[in-house]
Amino acid sequence: MFIQGQGYVAIGTARNLNVPVTVRITPEEPHLDLQQWDRVIQSGLVANSDELRITGVTDNGMSGGTIPIEPGGYHVRILFAGLNTVSENGLSGDDRYVIELWPVPPNAPVPTQPDFIKA
Repeated sequence: MFIQGQGYVAIGTARNLNVPVTVRITPEEPHLDLQQWDRVIQSGLVANSDELRITGVTDNGMSGGTIPIEPGGYHVRILFAGLNTVSENGLSGDDRYVIELWPVPPNAPVPTQPDFIKA
Protein backbone atom coordinates (compact mmCIF):
# COMPACT_ATOMS: atom_id res chain seq x y z
CA MET A 1 0.00 0.00 0.00
CA PHE A 2 1.15 3.51 -0.79
CA ILE A 3 -0.90 6.65 -0.22
CA GLN A 4 0.28 10.18 -0.88
CA GLY A 5 -1.33 13.37 0.35
CA GLN A 6 -0.57 16.99 1.20
CA GLY A 7 2.58 16.81 3.33
CA TYR A 8 2.60 13.04 3.94
CA VAL A 9 3.13 9.62 2.49
CA ALA A 10 1.70 6.44 4.01
CA ILE A 11 3.32 3.09 3.43
CA GLY A 12 1.68 -0.22 4.20
CA THR A 13 3.90 -3.05 5.41
CA ALA A 14 3.30 -6.75 4.86
CA ARG A 15 2.90 -7.32 8.60
CA ASN A 16 0.77 -5.31 11.01
CA LEU A 17 3.47 -5.52 13.69
CA ASN A 18 6.71 -3.73 14.47
CA VAL A 19 8.92 -4.14 11.42
CA PRO A 20 12.41 -2.83 10.60
CA VAL A 21 12.28 0.51 8.79
CA THR A 22 15.38 2.50 7.85
CA VAL A 23 15.10 6.16 6.80
CA ARG A 24 17.90 7.70 4.75
CA ILE A 25 18.04 11.40 3.87
CA THR A 26 20.75 12.05 1.29
CA PRO A 27 21.90 15.14 -0.64
CA GLU A 28 21.36 13.43 -4.02
CA GLU A 29 19.58 10.42 -5.49
CA PRO A 30 21.02 7.20 -4.04
CA HIS A 31 22.10 4.34 -6.30
CA LEU A 32 19.32 1.80 -6.83
CA ASP A 33 20.00 -1.91 -7.32
CA LEU A 34 16.60 -3.35 -8.25
CA GLN A 35 17.78 -6.93 -7.66
CA GLN A 36 17.94 -6.30 -3.89
CA TRP A 37 14.28 -5.35 -3.59
CA ASP A 38 10.88 -7.01 -4.02
CA ARG A 39 9.04 -3.73 -4.60
CA VAL A 40 10.13 -0.14 -5.27
CA ILE A 41 7.85 2.90 -5.27
CA GLN A 42 9.00 6.46 -5.90
CA SER A 43 7.10 9.72 -5.43
CA GLY A 44 7.49 13.09 -3.75
CA LEU A 45 6.86 14.94 -0.53
CA VAL A 46 6.82 18.59 0.49
CA ALA A 47 8.18 19.02 4.02
CA ASN A 48 6.49 22.08 5.52
CA SER A 49 8.31 21.89 8.85
CA ASP A 50 11.81 21.10 10.05
CA GLU A 51 11.02 17.55 11.17
CA LEU A 52 9.89 14.35 9.52
CA ARG A 53 7.56 12.25 11.68
CA ILE A 54 7.79 8.47 11.38
CA THR A 55 4.98 6.48 12.97
CA GLY A 56 3.04 3.27 12.64
CA VAL A 57 -0.44 3.47 11.18
CA THR A 58 -2.22 2.10 14.24
CA ASP A 59 0.08 3.04 17.12
CA ASN A 60 -1.04 6.63 17.79
CA GLY A 61 2.51 7.92 17.39
CA MET A 62 4.03 5.54 19.95
CA SER A 63 6.70 4.13 17.59
CA GLY A 64 9.14 5.82 15.28
CA GLY A 65 9.92 9.37 16.21
CA THR A 66 11.06 12.48 14.39
CA ILE A 67 14.03 13.23 12.15
CA PRO A 68 15.35 16.74 11.48
CA ILE A 69 14.83 17.79 7.85
CA GLU A 70 15.11 20.99 5.86
CA PRO A 71 11.71 22.26 4.71
CA GLY A 72 11.16 21.88 0.97
CA GLY A 73 10.49 19.36 -1.76
CA TYR A 74 11.87 15.82 -1.69
CA HIS A 75 11.88 12.75 -3.84
CA VAL A 76 10.76 9.74 -1.79
CA ARG A 77 11.69 6.16 -2.63
CA ILE A 78 10.29 3.22 -0.67
CA LEU A 79 12.11 -0.10 -0.89
CA PHE A 80 10.49 -3.37 0.21
CA ALA A 81 12.44 -6.60 0.84
CA GLY A 82 11.64 -10.03 2.27
CA LEU A 83 7.97 -9.90 1.34
CA ASN A 84 7.99 -13.60 0.45
CA THR A 85 9.12 -14.48 4.00
CA VAL A 86 5.92 -13.26 5.66
CA SER A 87 3.85 -16.11 7.10
CA GLU A 88 0.36 -16.79 5.83
CA ASN A 89 -1.15 -15.33 9.01
CA GLY A 90 1.05 -12.22 8.67
CA LEU A 91 2.56 -12.53 12.15
CA SER A 92 6.13 -13.54 11.33
CA GLY A 93 8.66 -12.86 8.62
CA ASP A 94 11.88 -11.13 7.68
CA ASP A 95 10.39 -8.26 5.70
CA ARG A 96 12.18 -4.93 5.90
CA TYR A 97 11.72 -1.46 4.48
CA VAL A 98 13.92 1.48 3.52
CA ILE A 99 12.64 5.02 2.93
CA GLU A 100 15.03 7.24 0.97
CA LEU A 101 14.58 11.00 0.61
CA TRP A 102 16.66 13.47 -1.39
CA PRO A 103 15.95 17.10 -2.30
CA VAL A 104 14.12 18.12 -5.43
CA PRO A 105 16.29 20.74 -7.25
CA PRO A 106 15.16 24.35 -6.76
CA ASN A 107 12.37 25.41 -9.14
CA ALA A 108 11.72 21.77 -10.16
CA PRO A 109 8.29 20.24 -9.56
CA VAL A 110 7.83 17.84 -6.68
CA PRO A 111 6.43 14.50 -7.95
CA THR A 112 2.78 14.12 -7.01
CA GLN A 113 1.97 10.69 -8.43
CA PRO A 114 3.60 7.43 -7.35
CA ASP A 115 5.82 5.63 -9.82
CA PHE A 116 5.77 1.88 -9.24
CA ILE A 117 9.30 1.14 -10.45
CA LYS A 118 9.11 -2.51 -9.39
CA ALA A 119 5.77 -3.88 -8.26
